[in-house]
Amino acid sequence: MATQEGAAGAVKHLDGFELYEKKIAVKLVSEGTSVKINTSPTSIKVKDLSPMVTNELLCKAFSQFGQVERAVVIVDKKGRSTTRGIVEFSSELSAQNAVKQIEENLFLITTSPRPISAKIIEKEDSIYGLSEEKIIKTTEYHRETMKAPRFAAAGSFEQQIAQTWKIRYQLERQQREQVEENIQRSRNIFEEQLITCFTKQQAAMKIKQEVLSQSDEEELFLQERKRIRMEISQRNTDEIPSKKVSKSQLY
Repeated sequence: MATQEGAAGAVKHLDGFELYEKKIAVKLVSEGTSVKINTSPTSIKVKDLSPMVTNELLCKAFSQFGQVERAVVIVDKKGRSTTRGIVEFSSELSAQNAVKQIEENLFLITTSPRPISAKIIEKEDSIYGLSEEKIIKTTEYHRETMKAPRFAAAGSFEQQIAQTWKIRYQLERQQREQVEENIQRSRNIFEEQLITCFTKQQAAMKIKQEVLSQSDEEELFLQERKRIRMEISQRNTDEIPSKKVSKSQLY
């Protein structure tokens, strides 16, 4: 749509519209669903974000390093955070300072003490690409461009080699997925341990505060009792001379 108003109008008219005896659902795509990455030295890629971090919180967090032009949390097709984000600064110096500070320290964005990581996005050319004019014509280039694009012929030696490569790709993908699963499982266990530790620490602090509060109350009670005793003692001291004077007058 050309404008946000046009998109909103389309959603209003099409959401719930009955098509082929079925109602269709239409909604605006969230800002982070599709992210155009500006590969300039002023842009940084952020990782290990909490799933609770929003675009606004990301922008607020990085504003301390300089003026932020854009901050986006990347989400999946269901609109859930991928725990990754892009932050674009108005100056290269701000981006470099942010990355340096985060590498040298523990930068926390949310209540949970989970530090994030960041790095400058390396410049890539996704517009012009690599043309024949720019590529260096090495021996390998000439060897790899001798044959035209094709499908491997069934039963050929070329097919056997290609099939071996395909199996290798699948094996590597499975290994990466397994590593990712192990990392995620280990992270979940680690997070549970941290939560348990944090809960115990909070409980210990609460008990300590209660003990201190009780000690303060006991101290106040002792001070009050001491004050009352001193008042009684002072009152008795004041009354004794007056009684002596009274007896002397009788005689």
